[in-house]
Amino acid sequence: MAQELSTDPYVPQTGSLPGNATSLEASAWVVRQQKRHAEGTGFSFTIARRSDDAAIGHCGLWLKELDEGHASAGYAVV
Repeated sequence: MAQELSTDPYVPQTGSLPGNATSLEASAWVVRQQKRHAEGTGFSFTIARRSDDAAIGHCGLWLKELDEGHASAGYAVV
């Protein structure tokens, strides 16, 4: 799913997923998402299809600039 998201022209502009990510780059992005809460930088979730639990997208709330009164939310679906 991450590799497929990386082919969207907009998605790589909004975060740390590189455009046309390799398998290794996509895996590294997933690991970064899994660390967001522990680092205090936000909450990152996978969107799954109900019928088979396949990952079809990503959504999150990012709090990196919360001290300045800024937060952002977003989502992307393949």
